[in-house]
Amino acid sequence: MIADRHYWRTADGRFVPTGDLDAETLVYAKGDEIPADVARKVGLLDPPKPAAKQADRPADKSRTRPADK
Repeated sequence: MIADRHYWRTADGRFVPTGDLDAETLVYAKGDEIPADVARKVGLLDPPKPAAKQADRPADKSRTRPADK
């Protein structure tokens, strides 16, 4: 994977992008090759998928219609 931005390491070992207040040591600059096993380990290759959005339905709209209508 090619780094699309600068990635830093924090004191506790997390990878963070530029701008994070916990960033301490530059690990990968923009354009550097990040090994696939490292990218997968820190969540760059398989980012978590967002939860499906589910609209809240008002109570009166969530009822079903009566069978006789």
